[in-house]
Amino acid sequence: MSGRNEAIARLKDGGFVKQRQEGYFAVRVRVVAGNLGAEQLPRVAEIASRYGRGYVSLTVRQGLEIPWVQREDLEACKAELVEAGLAVAGCGPRVRAIVCCKGSVCPYGLVDTQELVRDWDARFFSLSGFPHKFKIGLAGCPNCCSKPQFNDVGLMARMEPRLVAEKCNGCDLCVKACREAAITMEGCLPARDAARCLGCGDCVRVCPRDAWRPVRTGLSLFVGGKFGRHPRYGRRLAEFIPAERAFEAIEAVMAYYRQDGRTGERLWDTTVRVGLEDLRERLAALGGEPGLADAGPLTPAKAGAEKPGGMEKPVLAADDTEGVAVLDLRGEPCPYTFIRTMIALDEVPAGGRLFVLLDDGQPIRDVPRSLKGAGHEVQRVTPEGPCFRLLIRKGGAPPE
Repeated sequence: MSGRNEAIARLKDGGFVKQRQEGYFAVRVRVVAGNLGAEQLPRVAEIASRYGRGYVSLTVRQGLEIPWVQREDLEACKAELVEAGLAVAGCGPRVRAIVCCKGSVCPYGLVDTQELVRDWDARFFSLSGFPHKFKIGLAGCPNCCSKPQFNDVGLMARMEPRLVAEKCNGCDLCVKACREAAITMEGCLPARDAARCLGCGDCVRVCPRDAWRPVRTGLSLFVGGKFGRHPRYGRRLAEFIPAERAFEAIEAVMAYYRQDGRTGERLWDTTVRVGLEDLRERLAALGGEPGLADAGPLTPAKAGAEKPGGMEKPVLAADDTEGVAVLDLRGEPCPYTFIRTMIALDEVPAGGRLFVLLDDGQPIRDVPRSLKGAGHEVQRVTPEGPCFRLLIRKGGAPPE
């Protein structure tokens, strides 16, 4: 690496990202849990006007960037940010900004994500010594608005409800509220199917007699997720980790990655190369349970996919007539339908085919168009009742 490139890399590690335009940089500002104090906002505006071009960009990880800062002004810009109680966020192979939802501020939130991320940020932010970048995400419920499954470490809060039968009046509001059809009426009382339940707590929220009560609340742990050119859905390794011990789970994953990862290798690739048994053993001591599902490679015998909340979907065997694997995405929202299809196609050889089942509406409108844009061929679209079956041929030359 030339001296100039080394200097640019050092600046990037320090939070100064070179723009395409010669001599200009975007200054990345650290924002904890997506929050800035009201008194800090006008200071940021002043700094952006003084050193940039009078505007601030929002990053995809809930941070800020001040673009168009000249190289000679970088240190002065940083000094004023520090004076305003802010800091510059480093890039490179280190812990990036931790993304989370609003947690208990939201009516669906099961844990205080803001408090947890403030603690994790103080412990982990900008730690270095990793083979590649290290991203952490937290969702306060199985709605997963913050997409934790697409981080190196993702955590998702979930609740286990239990019915106090003597308090239930059989009104069936919980049955109507459950979007997973995990609750049905058996006689005059509701019954929960644990295999279908995501742990969202909707039954607890709607019960007028406090008959559904949370037995426990904890965090599911996903490892190895990422977006980028080849997105990966993190493997679900543990359930109901107590929130107060979640930082220990994160530390266990960090230790595994530092020990076994190779320079330039993302955590997903480390898990594929090394395996997960050692990491599972480290996580087993944290008071959680083994993960409900493990998103392994797609094969004709295992063509299903996890739902966005991480629960395992029904697995369909190879198609009876054409011997092609089937990926069932019925009930999945966009953009997960396209993301999961692309992840599945990663396991299909060039020129190979895959069936995908999609709901009517936005999925069938968007997914075929997006697949064509990604270089794949949609060979057939067949209505099947209220849904559609797509036959996709993966782009690229088939192996000889």
